[in-house]
Amino acid sequence: MWDESGKGAMSKSHRSAVRCSSWALLISASLTGACTPETGTRTTLTRADLATMQRIAVRVEKKRNFSVLIKREETPYSGSLVVSAIMSAVRTSSDKKVEDQLKPLVGSYDPAEDMDTRLRRHLQEANHFTTIERLEANQRPDAEHFDAALRVTITDWGFRGALGGASGQRLQPSINVHAKLVRTGDGRTVWQRHELYRGAEPLALHELRTKPGLVTAVLSEAADHLAGRIVNEILFP
Repeated sequence: MWDESGKGAMSKSHRSAVRCSSWALLISASLTGACTPETGTRTTLTRADLATMQRIAVRVEKKRNFSVLIKREETPYSGSLVVSAIMSAVRTSSDKKVEDQLKPLVGSYDPAEDMDTRLRRHLQEANHFTTIERLEANQRPDAEHFDAALRVTITDWGFRGALGGASGQRLQPSINVHAKLVRTGDGRTVWQRHELYRGAEPLALHELRTKPGLVTAVLSEAADHLAGRIVNEILFP
């Protein structure tokens, strides 16, 4: 609707929508640190760039410890990466209760260490790169020794309520990652993904609690599948 001066006049519903959008961004920034343009970004590696890469460094790190997030899967738009980032920091008593039950079964399992090993193995099996090395925490890859660096940040990991059905009773292993491939020569990001990966079939909480080794087995399986997927997307643009 337009006013007589020719300037656009927002409807009441439009003004409300804008306020809600601004509030959602404010919540996201306060709970997760920032709402960056990279969220949801998909940059595909070109064959020309891939042809120049023979030596690759790999670094995987995690931002958070093991967590269980159930109730947020029952909210509208839970598939959105932005909403997912906002809701990641919103814990419920149900989430915490299940998390406390499963955390002892996770033991010393480290998804960053596991994915690092699996990424390098998948890269080696692809037979494209001549050099594949792990980067330590504060090590910077230089152009003299590496053509590119693959950096994967696990933003959260653990179990989420299964989509659809009785989500509070069935769980799926999940890994939320931001992965990017950066050229060492010019610092250009030539490939990146920011997405949530769900692994395996939904499992009952009782099954996870009573079957020895099942928790770490399905978490490791999810890490392996995601590592393989990352390598496939890099090598087959």
